[in-house]
Amino acid sequence: MHSSKPFKLTTTDITPLLIWLAIAFITWTFMHSADHFLALTPEALGKYYNLRWILIAHITAGGGSLILGAIQFWPKLRNYYKKLHRVIGLFYLLAVIVSSSCAVVLAFTTAYHVNLPYAFSLQVWVSVWISSTLIAYYSALKRKFELHRQ
Repeated sequence: MHSSKPFKLTTTDITPLLIWLAIAFITWTFMHSADHFLALTPEALGKYYNLRWILIAHITAGGGSLILGAIQFWPKLRNYYKKLHRVIGLFYLLAVIVSSSCAVVLAFTTAYHVNLPYAFSLQVWVSVWISSTLIAYYSALKRKFELHRQ
Protein backbone atom coordinates (compact mmCIF):
# COMPACT_ATOMS: atom_id res chain seq x y z
CA MET A 1 0.00 0.00 0.00
CA HIS A 2 1.36 3.39 -0.83
CA SER A 3 0.56 6.85 0.38
CA SER A 4 -2.12 8.88 -1.36
CA LYS A 5 0.50 11.43 -2.42
CA PRO A 6 1.55 11.04 -6.06
CA PHE A 7 5.03 9.66 -6.59
CA LYS A 8 7.24 12.11 -8.46
CA LEU A 9 10.98 12.35 -8.56
CA THR A 10 12.10 15.88 -7.79
CA THR A 11 15.44 17.63 -7.74
CA THR A 12 15.74 16.92 -4.00
CA ASP A 13 15.66 13.20 -4.83
CA ILE A 14 18.72 13.39 -7.06
CA THR A 15 21.30 13.70 -4.26
CA PRO A 16 20.08 10.69 -2.22
CA LEU A 17 19.78 8.58 -5.36
CA LEU A 18 23.27 9.55 -6.54
CA ILE A 19 24.66 8.71 -3.10
CA TRP A 20 22.89 5.34 -3.20
CA LEU A 21 24.24 4.66 -6.70
CA ALA A 22 27.75 5.56 -5.53
CA ILE A 23 27.44 3.20 -2.54
CA ALA A 24 26.09 0.44 -4.79
CA PHE A 25 28.99 0.95 -7.23
CA ILE A 26 31.63 0.99 -4.47
CA THR A 27 30.08 -2.12 -2.92
CA TRP A 28 30.02 -3.88 -6.30
CA THR A 29 33.66 -2.88 -6.88
CA PHE A 30 34.72 -4.21 -3.48
CA MET A 31 32.78 -7.45 -3.87
CA HIS A 32 34.19 -7.90 -7.38
CA SER A 33 37.70 -7.49 -5.94
CA ALA A 34 36.89 -10.31 -3.49
CA ASP A 35 36.04 -12.73 -6.32
CA HIS A 36 39.31 -14.60 -5.82
CA PHE A 37 37.93 -15.88 -2.49
CA LEU A 38 35.34 -17.84 -4.47
CA ALA A 39 38.07 -20.22 -5.63
CA LEU A 40 37.78 -21.66 -2.09
CA THR A 41 41.35 -22.95 -2.21
CA PRO A 42 43.94 -22.60 0.56
CA GLU A 43 46.05 -20.49 -1.81
CA ALA A 44 43.23 -18.05 -2.52
CA LEU A 45 41.93 -17.83 1.04
CA GLY A 46 45.12 -17.99 3.09
CA LYS A 47 44.35 -17.55 6.80
CA TYR A 48 40.62 -17.57 6.03
CA TYR A 49 40.60 -21.07 4.54
CA ASN A 50 39.28 -22.82 7.65
CA LEU A 51 36.54 -20.20 7.95
CA ARG A 52 35.81 -19.88 4.21
CA TRP A 53 32.02 -20.17 4.46
CA ILE A 54 31.92 -17.63 7.27
CA LEU A 55 34.01 -15.25 5.15
CA ILE A 56 31.80 -15.73 2.07
CA ALA A 57 28.64 -15.19 4.16
CA HIS A 58 30.19 -12.08 5.74
CA ILE A 59 31.16 -10.56 2.39
CA THR A 60 27.85 -11.38 0.70
CA ALA A 61 25.55 -10.30 3.52
CA GLY A 62 27.72 -7.25 4.24
CA GLY A 63 27.43 -6.10 0.64
CA GLY A 64 23.69 -6.61 0.78
CA SER A 65 23.40 -4.64 4.00
CA LEU A 66 25.35 -1.71 2.52
CA ILE A 67 23.08 -1.48 -0.50
CA LEU A 68 19.83 -2.10 1.39
CA GLY A 69 20.72 0.13 4.32
CA ALA A 70 21.63 3.13 2.19
CA ILE A 71 18.31 3.18 0.31
CA GLN A 72 16.42 3.15 3.62
CA PHE A 73 17.53 6.74 4.30
CA TRP A 74 15.78 8.09 1.20
CA PRO A 75 12.77 10.03 2.57
CA LYS A 76 10.67 9.42 -0.56
CA LEU A 77 10.82 5.64 -0.01
CA ARG A 78 9.74 5.98 3.63
CA ASN A 79 6.97 8.43 2.83
CA TYR A 80 5.57 6.88 -0.33
CA TYR A 81 6.01 3.13 0.16
CA LYS A 82 6.01 2.36 3.87
CA LYS A 83 5.50 -1.39 3.29
CA LEU A 84 8.45 -1.51 0.90
CA HIS A 85 10.51 0.38 3.49
CA ARG A 86 9.57 -2.29 6.07
CA VAL A 87 10.37 -5.20 3.74
CA ILE A 88 13.74 -3.72 2.76
CA GLY A 89 14.35 -3.03 6.46
CA LEU A 90 13.72 -6.67 7.34
CA PHE A 91 16.10 -7.84 4.61
CA TYR A 92 18.61 -5.30 5.89
CA LEU A 93 18.19 -6.63 9.44
CA LEU A 94 18.73 -10.19 8.22
CA ALA A 95 21.83 -9.15 6.25
CA VAL A 96 23.25 -7.34 9.28
CA ILE A 97 22.61 -10.32 11.56
CA VAL A 98 24.32 -12.72 9.15
CA SER A 99 27.24 -10.44 8.30
CA SER A 100 27.85 -9.23 11.83
CA SER A 101 27.63 -12.74 13.29
CA CYS A 102 30.28 -13.80 10.82
CA ALA A 103 32.29 -10.67 11.63
CA VAL A 104 32.30 -11.62 15.31
CA VAL A 105 33.77 -15.02 14.44
CA LEU A 106 36.37 -13.46 12.12
CA ALA A 107 37.26 -10.73 14.64
CA PHE A 108 37.89 -13.29 17.37
CA THR A 109 39.90 -15.66 15.15
CA THR A 110 41.71 -14.57 12.01
CA ALA A 111 41.97 -10.88 12.98
CA TYR A 112 44.48 -11.82 15.69
CA HIS A 113 46.83 -12.98 12.91
CA VAL A 114 47.17 -9.29 12.00
CA ASN A 115 47.53 -7.85 15.52
CA LEU A 116 45.64 -7.24 18.76
CA PRO A 117 44.61 -3.59 18.12
CA TYR A 118 43.20 -4.55 14.70
CA ALA A 119 41.20 -7.43 16.18
CA PHE A 120 39.93 -5.24 19.01
CA SER A 121 38.85 -2.46 16.64
CA LEU A 122 36.87 -4.96 14.55
CA GLN A 123 35.20 -6.27 17.70
CA VAL A 124 34.18 -2.72 18.65
CA TRP A 125 32.88 -1.97 15.13
CA VAL A 126 30.79 -5.12 14.98
CA SER A 127 29.37 -4.39 18.44
CA VAL A 128 28.33 -0.91 17.33
CA TRP A 129 26.82 -2.27 14.11
CA ILE A 130 24.78 -4.95 15.88
CA SER A 131 23.68 -2.63 18.71
CA SER A 132 22.61 0.28 16.52
CA THR A 133 20.71 -2.01 14.15
CA LEU A 134 18.88 -3.79 16.97
CA ILE A 135 18.03 -0.47 18.67
CA ALA A 136 16.59 0.85 15.39
CA TYR A 137 14.59 -2.35 14.88
CA TYR A 138 13.27 -2.34 18.45
CA SER A 139 12.28 1.33 18.25
CA ALA A 140 10.41 0.67 14.97
CA LEU A 141 8.56 -2.25 16.59
CA LYS A 142 7.57 0.05 19.47
CA ARG A 143 6.49 2.66 16.90
CA LYS A 144 9.02 5.19 18.20
CA PHE A 145 9.79 6.39 14.70
CA GLU A 146 11.73 9.51 15.66
CA LEU A 147 14.18 7.35 17.64
CA HIS A 148 14.16 4.81 14.79
CA ARG A 149 15.23 7.49 12.30
CA GLN A 150 18.13 8.58 14.52
